[in-house]
Amino acid sequence: DVSGDKDGSAAPSSGRAGTQFAVSIHGFQGGEEASYWLTDKDDAVFGAQNKLTIPPSGSGTLHLTSNGLYAGRWAITVPGLKSNHESIIYFCINP
Repeated sequence: DVSGDKDGSAAPSSGRAGTQFAVSIHGFQGGEEASYWLTDKDDAVFGAQNKLTIPPSGSGTLHLTSNGLYAGRWAITVPGLKSNHESIIYFCINP
C-alpha cells in the first residue's frame, strides 16, 4: 500500500530492489535547504544526514536507486529547513 503521500509522488510506486524511483516533491521555498531520510515498515530511519537544495520553483525530483533495500513499504521524508514544509512519499520494494 503506497497511499498517504503528502506533497509528492514516486514513479514507479513499486519495484524490486535495484529499481530507480523518481521521487517528485513540491510545496517548498525555492532555494531552501532540505534534508531527507528513508523509513522502513518498522519505523527504522536510514540516512538522516542527507541534504539537498530545493530548485527555485519550490519543486524537484530526487532519483533514488533502491539497491540494498529489502522488501516492504518505505517512506522518504523531505523537510524544508527554512519553511518547515514536509513532503512524505511512500513506495514499495517487491520481493
